[in-house]
Amino acid sequence: MEKTIFISAPYGLQIHDLLDSDILPLLVERSKLKIIVLSFPHKKEYLKERLGTLNGRVEIEDLTINSLRYRKHLIDWIHQFRNSKWVSRSRFLTLSTNSLISPFYTERRYRNLFRKYRPSLVITATPGLNLIDRFLLHEAKKARILTLSIVESWDKLATKGPIYVRPQLLAVWNEMMKEDAERIHYYHPEKVFVVGTTRFDATLNGKNDIFSRKEFFEKMGLSPQRRLITLTTAPTPSVGDHLFILKILTEAFRKNCFHFPVQILCRLHPNDDYRKYKDLMKVPHLFFDIPNFDLRPEYWTPTLENFTHLANLVTHTDVLVNIASTMTIEAAIADTPIVNLGFSTSEPERFAYQIGVVHHQKHYRHILERKGIRIAHDEKELIKHINNYLEDPSLDREGRKKIAEELTFKLDGKASERIAELIIKLSNFESWKSE
Repeated sequence: MEKTIFISAPYGLQIHDLLDSDILPLLVERSKLKIIVLSFPHKKEYLKERLGTLNGRVEIEDLTINSLRYRKHLIDWIHQFRNSKWVSRSRFLTLSTNSLISPFYTERRYRNLFRKYRPSLVITATPGLNLIDRFLLHEAKKARILTLSIVESWDKLATKGPIYVRPQLLAVWNEMMKEDAERIHYYHPEKVFVVGTTRFDATLNGKNDIFSRKEFFEKMGLSPQRRLITLTTAPTPSVGDHLFILKILTEAFRKNCFHFPVQILCRLHPNDDYRKYKDLMKVPHLFFDIPNFDLRPEYWTPTLENFTHLANLVTHTDVLVNIASTMTIEAAIADTPIVNLGFSTSEPERFAYQIGVVHHQKHYRHILERKGIRIAHDEKELIKHINNYLEDPSLDREGRKKIAEELTFKLDGKASERIAELIIKLSNFESWKSE
C-alpha cells in the first residue's frame, strides 16, 4: 500500500531547505512515498513550477489559519503560565502544561487534510514554534501519527521560546542543538537525530557557480583594486539599527583609517527595511546589495540564484562584519575573516541584552568558544580587527574551520541524503509511541 507523508514548508527559508534541496528528488528515487507539500496559497504556482518534474509523486495543498477567536485569551494565559520559571524548570510541569495547550490548536481544515490523505509521517520545519506547525502537530497527535521536525535554524531551540505542541522527533544541524533539545526541551537523546543542514549542500557539492573575483566585482560594480569589507544586516526588529555601523565604517574610510584601499558593501537582510539607508546610498565607495523590497517575511522566498550569489559574496569578501548571525557560519565555510559587533552606539542597553544575553550566552557561545572570529567592543576595536584581517587573512583560520565543521555537523554536502534516508526509515514505522 502506498504511504503518504506531509511536509510543511510555508516560509521562504523552509522552502529552500526542504524543497529546493535534494530531499524530494531522493525520496522520489528511493521510495514509493506520496509526498504532500503544505504551504501558503500564494506559493502554490511558484511551487508547482519548482516541483513539477517529480513524476507526479508530489502534490501541493494550501495552508490557512482562521483566527483563534474565543480561544486566544485562554491560550495567552496558559502560555504565560507555561513560560514562568518555576514551570519551565520542571520536566513534569512543562510537558503537562503543553498537554493543556495542545487541544486548542485545532481547525476543520487540518482535520480534513488528515482524513483525506491519512499520512504515515508529518514533517514540519519548526518544532511547533509557529501557529501552522502547532495545528499540524496537534492533528497528527490526535490521529496517532508520527511527527518529525527538521529544525530550520541552529538558534531555534536555544532562543525562540518554549515548544507548546511537541513533535515526537527532531532532526538538527549539530550536536550542540541536540544538547539544547535535551537540556531545555526535555527530549530523550534517542529522539534527536543530528543530520546537518541542507542550506550549504549546493555550495559544498560545487553546484553553486563561483565566479572569479574579477567577474564578481564587475557584476556588482565594485573595484578590483580595492579590498572588500561586507556588512550583513539582520531583520529590523531583531537587534535594532545597523545604521550606526555603516556610519562608523564610512567615517573611518573618509579619515583613511584602513591600511589598504577599501570599499564597503552593505548586504541587507531580506526583511530589513532598505528605506532606512537611503541617505547613505550616494556615499563614495559604499555599495548596497538589496535582495528584496518586500518586507513581509511570508512573501520572501529565496531562489537558488540568491544562494549562489550569497556564496560568491562571502567567497570574495575580504572581511565580513555582522552582529551575530548565520552569515558567520557561511563565511567560516568560505574561510573568510569575520568581525562581530559587541557594542551599539544607537541602542546600547537593548543591544547588550539582545546580543550579550540572548545570543552570546545561548546558541552563539558555540561560535565564541571556537575562537574563529573577533568581537569589536568599540569603534577603535572594529577598525583594528578589520585592519588585522586585511593584513593577514590567515588569522583565526583554525577557529573558522572548527566553526564550519562542528556547527554544520559534516562538510560533505550530504545533509539532504541523510534527511531523505531518515524520512524513509520513519515512514515505515507501523506503530505510534507517545512520550
